[in-house]
Amino acid sequence: MPTRICIVLGPYDSKDLDYSVAYGYLIRDHFALYVVDSYLWLRKVQKAINHAYLYIDDPNCSGLILASDITQTNSNVILDIKDKLVQMNALDFLITEFCNLVNGDIFLSVNETLL
Repeated sequence: MPTRICIVLGPYDSKDLDYSVAYGYLIRDHFALYVVDSYLWLRKVQKAINHAYLYIDDPNCSGLILASDITQTNSNVILDIKDKLVQMNALDFLITEFCNLVNGDIFLSVNETLL
């Protein structure tokens, strides 16, 4: 079962302290799923020092929007989508989900270690 966490979202270069906070789930050591403004995000996070369940989004990595128009903000939606993704292989994901995200071509760089 993924751990429920609180995530502080940047930007961190601003002089004001107008940060956003989201509740989500830690799905791997440094990756979280959460919903903000009806978008389901997958983002790399860093654990805050001396806080058990507080994480900060990694400003050096981009986030990935996995779904839009999420109207339910309860945890079941996040966990249901996570379970569906875990059951897919990479090719299933690319064919059924990723290719239907936008119009136009997407440049997906396949790392040399995969070849």
